[in-house]
Amino acid sequence: MVRPARVLAAWMLLLWSSLAGAATVSGVVTDSTGGSVAGARVVLRGVATGREVAVETGADGRFQLTADDPGTYLVLVSRPGFSDVARTVVLETAADALDVPVELEVGNLSAEVSVTAARAERETRRIPLHVEAVSGEAVQQRNALSTGDALADRVPNITPVGNGPFGVRPRLRGLDSTRLLVLVDGERLNTARQATDRTGAEVGLIAPDAISRLEIVNGAGTLLYGSDALAGTINIITNEPDFSPVRRWLYGVNGFYSSNEQGARGTATVGVTASRYAVRLQAGMESFENYRAGALDVEDTRRFFASGDLRRGDTVDDPFGFRFGAFPEPFNAPYVRTDEEVLQSGARGSFVNLSSLFRLDADRTIRVRYQRREMNDVGFPDFQAPYFFNQTSLPFSNLDRASVRYEARAVTPWLANLSLTAHYQRTERMLRNQLPVQFPAPTP
Repeated sequence: MVRPARVLAAWMLLLWSSLAGAATVSGVVTDSTGGSVAGARVVLRGVATGREVAVETGADGRFQLTADDPGTYLVLVSRPGFSDVARTVVLETAADALDVPVELEVGNLSAEVSVTAARAERETRRIPLHVEAVSGEAVQQRNALSTGDALADRVPNITPVGNGPFGVRPRLRGLDSTRLLVLVDGERLNTARQATDRTGAEVGLIAPDAISRLEIVNGAGTLLYGSDALAGTINIITNEPDFSPVRRWLYGVNGFYSSNEQGARGTATVGVTASRYAVRLQAGMESFENYRAGALDVEDTRRFFASGDLRRGDTVDDPFGFRFGAFPEPFNAPYVRTDEEVLQSGARGSFVNLSSLFRLDADRTIRVRYQRREMNDVGFPDFQAPYFFNQTSLPFSNLDRASVRYEARAVTPWLANLSLTAHYQRTERMLRNQLPVQFPAPTP
């Protein structure tokens, strides 16, 4: 017969040995002046399992976290008013004790973590490609007119193509959209059959106010995404809620006004978060009139024709040697402009972004998203007389997206993570070209 005292002693010895053998990650969080940062949130996340533990730094800025098993972990440090920081650490044995000092910088930069380059969270410094991340706060601070403008303004390797409140499209590393893949929350927005300018990847289908983070991977991603990611990949991550220890209500408004574009954009946000559920709803509208080019006296090209610097061909076919002589050339026509208004440069639109997250248990969650974007009366100022002989417009361009994502961690000893996604997307657009009749009607 085993005495209870001996059983209790054996149990306490086993507990002590397990605690003594647990690996720890500790350190001090400081600011750029060397001062301690209290109240910073420090998360230790297993790269293989996805499991995480979190603590807040004390008054002296110190933290200590315990890892259950050896492996590779991400240390994520965040605090309002500071840039997020990520570090990768490796615990080789259960007895390791690592010291990880962290310095936070003032600002609202995105965390140094990418989910696009490897389809999973990895520290940017350990990815063998040039990866850039732009936070939603940075986009809002720049007051970008459109998502295309936000990308071109913040990322050096992106060249804007097009103009207006909707028509700006990205060109990455000098390559067109046929070699650039655009993702929204990890799912494709465009296909390899789209060129850049009027039919390129319409990043404007995601409203600027709905952006949580922009991730740009400069370099071929064909192994992960296919040949249309040869120039790189842009992942637009939209706003989504997260769990909170207690119930919290979310609400807010955001506005944007531009005197140049003679228009405005407004967004309202409501939501609720708790320990087992989180729901966030955003809705907004925008309306921009024709752009005004500032103080303009007169723009007159007649003197260039009079001096011989410009010459208008007799017919369109002259440069090709056909000599039909049947219709005048619409290119290079003399014109006079006295109004600073740039015709066909406005647009109107609206968007809805609904995101929800539900916790089934400690290791299983379901995320449901719905996005709706409508853009109407989108003009192309470069294709409007007298600059060009035809008139191009986009009466509407709409996007409907819905997705359900199931995630499970530590499913079995041989399956660390399981992710299942069902995704639906529908785009509708009408591109209208009004061309003059080039050839005369045949005569009997």
